[in-house]
Formats: sequence, structure tokens, C-alpha cells
Amino acid sequence: MTEVELDQLFDAARETQADPDMAPSAALMARIMADAEAEIAAQQAPEVSASTDAAKSGLLGMIKEALGGWRGMAGVATAGVAGLAIGLGAPDMVTEFTLGTGTGTATETISADTGLDGLTSSFYDLALEG
Repeated sequence: MTEVELDQLFDAARETQADPDMAPSAALMARIMADAEAEIAAQQAPEVSASTDAAKSGLLGMIKEALGGWRGMAGVATAGVAGLAIGLGAPDMVTEFTLGTGTGTATETISADTGLDGLTSSFYDLALEG
């Protein structure tokens, strides 16, 4: 589309908008405004009851409300578990996994007798690293 064609389209739109026959009627505008007022009132009413429910449920309810409900709490919990798993992983293993330079997968390097200790560094190893 060229500049001239766009200008013609914009001019036609301006002329249509200026036409009083194309304007919405006063009755339509009144119904739209009445619906908007009803929606505003409906949205404000649950906020009051939600805050009183949070006050009744104590600390957990206030935390849930601050995080945006159960979805927010689930996201924080998921991020916490992922952070814990990444933080406990041995730095070499995490680097090999992310870069794809490892000789095998983490499950191949763990023997049956080491369990989770093969996946994580010990506290003393982390303390020596600083």
C-alpha cells in the first residue's frame, strides 16, 4: 500500500466519523454507560469481601492475597524448588548439563549406593569454595 492510498483511507475514515448519521445514538451510549457502572460496582464488591476473608484466615491468607492467590503461591513454590535443585547441584554437573559438554547424563554417573549424594556437593565442599 502506498502513501497516497493510505491517505485516501484515512480521509475516508475521517469523513465517516464526522457524519452525524454514523454516530451512536444517545440511548446506546446510556446503555453502555449503565453497563460500565454495573461492572465497576461488581468489581469493587469482591475486593472488600476478599480482604475480610484474608484478615480472618491469618498470615497464610495475607501471604496468598499478596502473591495474587494460589497461582502466585504455586509460582513462588515452583521457583523455590527449582532454585534449591540448581543450588544443590554440583557446579560441574550443572555446567556440563547446560553446555551439553558432559560425557553422560547425571543418572549414569550415580551408583545405587550413593543416592542423592552423587548429585549434590557436600556442605564442606561448598564451604571450601567460599
